[in-house]
Amino acid sequence: MQLGNMELKRPSNRVKTPDRLKRVLTSISRSRLQRVLSRLGALQLYARVFKLEVRPELYTEVYFLSNDGCEGSKEFRESHGERLSSRLSTILALIKNVDGNAFLDLGCGRGEILLQLENRASKLVGIDYSAAAVKLCRGITKKANVIHADIVRFLPQFESDPFDGVLMIDIAEHLFDWQLDIVFKHVARLLKAGGYLYIDAPLIPLPPYSDMHVNIKEGADKYLKFLPEFRIENVVLVDPVGSNHLITLCKCRQERSPS
Repeated sequence: MQLGNMELKRPSNRVKTPDRLKRVLTSISRSRLQRVLSRLGALQLYARVFKLEVRPELYTEVYFLSNDGCEGSKEFRESHGERLSSRLSTILALIKNVDGNAFLDLGCGRGEILLQLENRASKLVGIDYSAAAVKLCRGITKKANVIHADIVRFLPQFESDPFDGVLMIDIAEHLFDWQLDIVFKHVARLLKAGGYLYIDAPLIPLPPYSDMHVNIKEGADKYLKFLPEFRIENVVLVDPVGSNHLITLCKCRQERSPS
């Protein structure tokens, strides 16, 4: 990350503290710096000030299809999205009122959840900023509108009739708090009153930080702690022995239609 190259305007044997700090920060790799800040509990503040984000180039086809990549890769390779992993199957079973309704999948990945909803939902929109994910998703879905975009930048300008459900499966931990602030604001806008938001997020013990997992909050419900727009309906522990993920079902508390 480029922090700037400020030049001192007057000669001095004493370097100003901000300049000294910037020089130190630029001498440390971004990954190492963020790990240190994470241990100190300062990463989210730092990310908010400097608008950090996880680079989309990290999410390659290898990531989506290898056994060491994201959830459900083995099942996806074997069935082209027709068969889900145990955890994703549990998530699918928790999605309410699918028939004839509209759903928005944020961070849709390979698209197997969208594929499973295609024969029942009236409208499906999936968004992902990984070119590899969008290619895989478009390759298996027929009905869904799959959009290649960064949701943080795209949602503020996205206009649509309200959705009955919004999915955030395996994405919250990849976004910094400043990004989640924007995303949740527009999720509330895009959800119908009484609509459902589904969040799946890691439960510890997991590494507190990696280049992709930059926001571990010990359970999906913690992402919604300070959001009055949503009421947590229930928290379900999914596949605790394997992936250590929680799925949280949250019902939107809006009393009026989104503006």
